[in-house]
Amino acid sequence: MKSILVPIDFSACSENALVFAIQLAAKIQATIEVLNVISIDSSRMENPTMVSLAIEEQFMHSEKLVKMSIQKAKESVRASIDKMPVIQPIVEMGLVVCARS
Repeated sequence: MKSILVPIDFSACSENALVFAIQLAAKIQATIEVLNVISIDSSRMENPTMVSLAIEEQFMHSEKLVKMSIQKAKESVRASIDKMPVIQPIVEMGLVVCARS
């Protein structure tokens, strides 16, 4: 099975890419994975409890935004495609590492 990975940062460009990916996936019978990577600032990791809560909150917020972006993209192409492809939202965590002098 074919799969298209669409990284999304909620900018207009990434949301346009998602619309294009849906149209392409419908034509080539592919699935779509929509990926958003949240960044965790390593300089703010003094209090593990606060970090854990912040990460959980950010994950939930990003998942909501990804799902909203998918819904918006689906609505914009619904009339122009016969069958909507399977779209899987994915939120992952990345670590911001600051170089210190």
